[in-house]
Amino acid sequence: MPLTNVALALLGAILYAGLRHAGRARLLKDEVTAATVAVMQRRVLAYQALYAVGALLSFASTYASIGFIIAVQLNAAITPRFWILDKF
Repeated sequence: MPLTNVALALLGAILYAGLRHAGRARLLKDEVTAATVAVMQRRVLAYQALYAVGALLSFASTYASIGFIIAVQLNAAITPRFWILDKF
């Protein structure tokens, strides 16, 4: 499990760095505003924090950790409109 957590953190860091570089180097289309890039960066950081919570949850219960990470993944893929997660 720890190697998986490191891989998730590394992928998130690479995605965040790529977004920052693309925004600074003006590699994005003109339709992509600075506000859109900021939203994408906040989203990456928010999900990284949620993955960290899932990793810490594994110390208490492996099943709860797996369930939490699956729920986070489903939220990222489907993006349901839950009131508490809607701001991400």
